[in-house]
Amino acid sequence: CVAIPFYNRFEQVKNCLDKLLKQALPETKILLVDDGSTSEFDITPYSNYPVFMVKHDKNRGIGAARNTIINWCNNNAIEVVIMIDSDCAPESNFITEHVRLHKENPSAACIGGGIVGCGKGFWAKMDRLMSWVHSIPTGELKVVKDPYLLPGTNISFKISALSNKEKPFNDRLLTGEDALLIRELREEGKTIMFSPSPVIYHNDRDTLSDVIKHTYLWG
Repeated sequence: CVAIPFYNRFEQVKNCLDKLLKQALPETKILLVDDGSTSEFDITPYSNYPVFMVKHDKNRGIGAARNTIINWCNNNAIEVVIMIDSDCAPESNFITEHVRLHKENPSAACIGGGIVGCGKGFWAKMDRLMSWVHSIPTGELKVVKDPYLLPGTNISFKISALSNKEKPFNDRLLTGEDALLIRELREEGKTIMFSPSPVIYHNDRDTLSDVIKHTYLWG
């Protein structure tokens, strides 16, 4: 399963979804989790594709949206789930690379890929540096050790490796739910890995106010 959590930003959701459908494997399912958007995302054009959607009755936050993804996958006998945020664009090998990495590394509970920030200007560069320093697509496949973390986009999990399949992500956090889960998995002795491939491209924040807001949410 490839999952996109989102809140509004429908044009970005469509762009990401269209790119995923072009590279989907025969067994791929694509799950959209609408975290209480203010209007309806039209899934009708995708009625002939293996695209599914779950919508929250209100905006519950990214942690809750990611938990809905895990619960849906667990209930539908999905073994590997790949997460990508709606403001990201995947390379054409995004799905096949995550599947290959899990097949070749059966002990890995979680695998993250490379992230390239996109955006012009000084503040986009600052956001890129602060947000993706752990996911620069260089080097080789490696085990992630403390204090390094993996962001919640371009990341895949083996559902069977998650000890808490109901609420693996802390839904009380406005952000940082991904960093906390990675730390908890490491403390449980699970193997976390980073691969420079596949790569996704993220639309970075390009104004001072947006960068300050994001940094403030992180604490």
